[in-house]
Amino acid sequence: MKKDKDLEIVEKFMKEIDLPDWFRGLSEFQRKAADSLFHCIRDDCEQATSHRVWDTLRRIGIEPLVGYSEIKFIFELCGGNDIAFLWFLMEMYYRSERFNCNGKKYSVNEQIIITVIAYLDTVTTLRELDKLLPKNLETKTKKKKRFSLRKRKSTTLLGIPYFQKQPRPHLYGKSLILNELDTVTNFSELGNYLDPHYTVSNEANRWFAKYELGKSERIAKGIINNEIDTIFEEERSQEHQKDHKLSLCEHHKTVQAIKETLANEQIVAKRKACEKYFDVKRHFKNLSYKRVIEDLNSEINKTAEDLENSKQQVGGGIDVPEKDQVPQEANDENLSLYNFGHDAAISSKCIYFKGPKTNKPYKFNYHKIFDYGVKNPIKDAVELALDANSSGNISMEHNRAIKKCCKAMWAQAVKNFNDKYKKDQKSDQVEIKEDKILFDQTPRHIDPRDNKLIQSILLKALNEIKKNKKFVLASLPDAHKYPTLREWVRKRYGMAYTREEKRKAFQRTKRVFQVLRNNTLRVRIPHVNDLSEKRIVSYGCREYLIKKTNYLRAIYEDNFKESLLNDARTYYVAIRPYHCTKGPPRNVFFSYLPPRKNDVHTFRPWHNWEYIHAQEEWNRRQRIKKAEVF
Repeated sequence: MKKDKDLEIVEKFMKEIDLPDWFRGLSEFQRKAADSLFHCIRDDCEQATSHRVWDTLRRIGIEPLVGYSEIKFIFELCGGNDIAFLWFLMEMYYRSERFNCNGKKYSVNEQIIITVIAYLDTVTTLRELDKLLPKNLETKTKKKKRFSLRKRKSTTLLGIPYFQKQPRPHLYGKSLILNELDTVTNFSELGNYLDPHYTVSNEANRWFAKYELGKSERIAKGIINNEIDTIFEEERSQEHQKDHKLSLCEHHKTVQAIKETLANEQIVAKRKACEKYFDVKRHFKNLSYKRVIEDLNSEINKTAEDLENSKQQVGGGIDVPEKDQVPQEANDENLSLYNFGHDAAISSKCIYFKGPKTNKPYKFNYHKIFDYGVKNPIKDAVELALDANSSGNISMEHNRAIKKCCKAMWAQAVKNFNDKYKKDQKSDQVEIKEDKILFDQTPRHIDPRDNKLIQSILLKALNEIKKNKKFVLASLPDAHKYPTLREWVRKRYGMAYTREEKRKAFQRTKRVFQVLRNNTLRVRIPHVNDLSEKRIVSYGCREYLIKKTNYLRAIYEDNFKESLLNDARTYYVAIRPYHCTKGPPRNVFFSYLPPRKNDVHTFRPWHNWEYIHAQEEWNRRQRIKKAEVF
């Protein structure tokens, strides 16, 4: 009965705190590992490795870890984004199927992964909340008494101080006892969201913000996959039904091998034929390709007829092939039939245009355009653009025209900038109106100690933010209960914890500390009956007993670690980390309690390899000895 009451105390306290079930405190080395995950994914993808990401996941605290091949498979899905990588990792390998009366119960691995996702998206979410939440609301502040020294009016003649009345001495008006200052939540570790030059590493490649799921293609591919799997399963079952014990001579073995080779080739051909239907858009691509070929052939035929008609007028300018030499299909070899050489070429002095080459772009000589005597449409177009007249001093008129053109271009650029500025200003006004509509029922004075009001404001803002798929933290369940966001909103509206508030909070959590310290871990210890109902067994069962003993011990140790981590989570919440002056004391707290399963040591003292890496320790001592020698 006492244990039940103690559990009720802990459960009641966790309900009062009102945190999301997936939240778990992260240590400093876990946060550093999470920050390095993006660059590890980038390097492993470039070098076709996976050891960096594997080691990062180990430091984060995920256990048991997946293999290298599974990590490489997730690389193909995540698109280089660390948040997407963690989400696919959880959905594929660490999704829990346990439920309780209140809904889903998250495992330790799920809590760690989701908390890391929330941590990686915190800065991006805070920036959006800073834009969305109202800034002009009135907040009450305590007025501090200021002692002002007022000059007394002199009553004596000419204000001579020697004849002034001496003031009567009185007690000092200010207390000499120093009171503790109010504690304001410290968010220095997340101060980067205020820096406009700081860029979040994973924010640029959040491809899932614009991803649209093609439901029809997904259903079609699923059906085709199932059909292909059934076909190959039937063929495999037929192969296994053959009698493998049949003895054959060398000739029949050769014939059988040839048959198997032909059967395998047919299977591969069938698979390729089935894979054609995977790409739904391939049919449309083939149609467009055929249409392009038909258009090219029709253009070739028209060009051949035009060349035949204008053969006599061209003279020696172009060598036109005979009618029977005109190609009927678009092909690279057919282009060699045409001779594009110019017999009556213009002298190089009058050339004003040079075509592009492999290493040089095209080049215009604008002065030679006007020196070209023959009527030239390019010359007329340039003069029309510059509003110049070729008669008279060409250089002076063109310089004047160029200045006029530059002024017109500058005026147009200024006009475009002003139009864009007005458009942006109108859009900002629309956003301000939307914010006012969103928070129109919010009171003018926001009390940061009103938990319901703070959560309602945060919930409205997150519901608006999660419309954009880029923001992952806002889409998580019970994101408005995330303590970092909640404390940030309270600080925004002037929250400061007084000495009395911290004392009352400590008194409420003191009972929780006593319960957690006095109660043992709620883990069932394995019993000998779990091995076998019969106490007397023969020596032949030794291997079986050893395997089953190791299995039962592994289950017990895993449950023991998970129970200890759950108590550590409760301890972390109970210390009220945001009441501390310098922020949550992660280094101190996680020096005594484990943040991950790897930090919980369950070992037998007489087996030193269970609690210490003897090889690593020996190597470390050898390195120290070598350093001392040199």
